Amino acid sequence: MNSEKVLEIRGLDKSYGKKQVLFDINLDVYQGEIFAVLGVNGAGKTTLLECIEGLRKWQGGEISVQGISPSKEPIRLKQILGIQLQSSALPKDIKVKEAVELFAREHHVPYDLGNLEFYGLANKIEKKYSELSTGQKRRLHLMLALLHDPGIVILDEPSAGLDVEGKLALYEQILDLKKKGKTIIITTHDMQEVEKLCDRVAFIVNGRIPVIDNVDNLRNADFKSIIYIKTRNNSLKEGFNSENAENICIGEDYSKWKCKNVNMFLIEAAQYIHSHNDYILDLYFEKESFEEIFLSIAKGGNE
Repeated sequence: MNSEKVLEIRGLDKSYGKKQVLFDINLDVYQGEIFAVLGVNGAGKTTLLECIEGLRKWQGGEISVQGISPSKEPIRLKQILGIQLQSSALPKDIKVKEAVELFAREHHVPYDLGNLEFYGLANKIEKKYSELSTGQKRRLHLMLALLHDPGIVILDEPSAGLDVEGKLALYEQILDLKKKGKTIIITTHDMQEVEKLCDRVAFIVNGRIPVIDNVDNLRNADFKSIIYIKTRNNSLKEGFNSENAENICIGEDYSKWKCKNVNMFLIEAAQYIHSHNDYILDLYFEKESFEEIFLSIAKGGNE
């Protein structure tokens, strides 16, 4: 990952009237990475993006987008940001060609209708916006967001409403943008999307960020391991407790444990089983899905 920071946020506080919705937000995003901002509805992720985009004012802290303050230099900010909002829409009768021309004039850049082929819209040039499918509209909005060749692209729920084929086509385009050195910030509720695309994620919980980490680190963390143990006499059923794991279920055959520390738990469990003249017949473990990791953090942390 490139070490150059393109987005720096320090101590960001944001309130609507007397209600504070963002608390002391601190994060960095680096050039060329795909960075996800995750949270349940109402957690504050949309407000955070709107502050970065210069659409909202905030009460405390600082935001720097390639050295530019969104609140002080909105025109310069528009030159380096490409934004695709989930609620993006165009007039229903505007044609694809007209939309491209309009956005090109807005950004004072030349336009090349040949780019429509890359976005799968080459044969839709004379189509009205209302005649496009959901996937075609998404791809058009992505193209419009990138007409002025911005270094940073913000995508709010980019695959919402797309079918499987549409999602795969969009993922290919996003990964191609990364190869070109673009920095991409995504919000999404699709955890498979996070695993396929993203380098790092920030979780927003009640207006705060408790976790910022690499996707692989989150997937491989010890406390997200589930251990299944089968013993001859099912001795773990009687009085065994561990500070390193939470018992989820003890059945007739297997006991199931959610582990914070796999190694320490296995040592404790093996000693307990041996001390009760029992022995292990079978043992295996699995990782929580990324959906479960998300829900665990969203509900208040990693405990």
